[in-house]
Amino acid sequence: MLNKTTSFKSLYKRGLQFGTLLLAFCLPQLTLSAYSLPLTNPLEATQQEYAQRYNAQPGIKKISDEDVNMHVPQDNRWLVALSKAHQVMDVENDAVKQTVHCAGGVTVKESLVVDALVRTALVHLPCNYEEEGKQYPLVLVLHGARLNGKIAQEVTGFDKWANQEGFVVAYPTALNHQWNDGRNPGDTPSGDVNDTKFLLKLMDSLAVKYHADPSRIYITGYSSGGMMAQRMGMEYPHRIAAIAPVASSIPEPLFNRKLQPSLPVPVLMINGTDDHAFPWEGGNTRILGVRVGDVLPVPKSLQYWINANGGDVDTPESIHCASGPAVQEEPTSVDVEYHHTKKNACVLLYKVNNGGHTWPGSEVPLNYIPFLGRQNRDLSASELIWQFFKRYTREQALTSTPVSVTPPNPIQLNPTQVAPQVIPTE
Repeated sequence: MLNKTTSFKSLYKRGLQFGTLLLAFCLPQLTLSAYSLPLTNPLEATQQEYAQRYNAQPGIKKISDEDVNMHVPQDNRWLVALSKAHQVMDVENDAVKQTVHCAGGVTVKESLVVDALVRTALVHLPCNYEEEGKQYPLVLVLHGARLNGKIAQEVTGFDKWANQEGFVVAYPTALNHQWNDGRNPGDTPSGDVNDTKFLLKLMDSLAVKYHADPSRIYITGYSSGGMMAQRMGMEYPHRIAAIAPVASSIPEPLFNRKLQPSLPVPVLMINGTDDHAFPWEGGNTRILGVRVGDVLPVPKSLQYWINANGGDVDTPESIHCASGPAVQEEPTSVDVEYHHTKKNACVLLYKVNNGGHTWPGSEVPLNYIPFLGRQNRDLSASELIWQFFKRYTREQALTSTPVSVTPPNPIQLNPTQVAPQVIPTE
């Protein structure tokens, strides 16, 4: 029971923090198979309706009436209720056998000590993983603010592609659930935590323990994780083969450092034009009223990476794909802009028109969370990112080996979609 003397401001802040952080813990169980809730319009459901449907699931901690009626702002009350209803269990760090023979691979929990702090990551090994005699590509997936590695694993679904394509994927967790991603210290509770050192040490550890190939290490991230991925690309291009920030942009303080990567950095960006957390036009960003810092406009972030890779070789091109059957009042569509740079690194932007602060194609229906906005389900972000990543190695950057400019599978759309049309970009 909350202390009655607790100030409204403190309650409000606590509600925002816990609601945003832990709602995603509940979503996979809340929705079961992503569409199991019998709601005509899920955004109109009350917190009581969510609680009733959630409590109907077997084997979970129930939501009490007290939780549902907590004294926090009405619009966020159900977020706080759900946040108290479920806790994600740590994955046991079982011994990995010499060869993983199973339908879904295996996930283990790894811990590292960095600057006297214990840091953790979930590591997924693909089916038919062999302990000896083979090296594997490694994809680091960085979660968003107030989230964690387990949520990133659930939302992105990278395990599926790791099993199918044969790569190792790691989901590290930031201290205080926020990355030290290049924002001003006052805009993130990460303080002076050395996250770059943590990620570099994690790469080294996984190369030794799970035979990750040092020349095929890639980083993708959502929201704050996308900013951290860009920081790593700027500061450690000799360690990373390619990056893919999603629903993110470059923090202004990081941009103002005027970092110039010493090597080419292939970049794939995915951004929604109706993202309220990371506005397309940049500027001050907020999530549920909580300031998260100033970021560049998406086109300016794109231009930074074009310039960092030596500028365009040819006139950039774009692809437009209309949306399929409308499942929302304003369906999303996708424009693809790609650039072949003088350093032989592709820089691509997938612009999701009307898209919100979401991970396109996620099997977790993020449009159930009203403040995140619309989720595009025509585009599989995780598949697209891997198809982009696997074309690059660090050796290509070191030797300037040319790579085809044409995007891999430019857009993954269902058969009802209008065929892509290639047009010059002005």
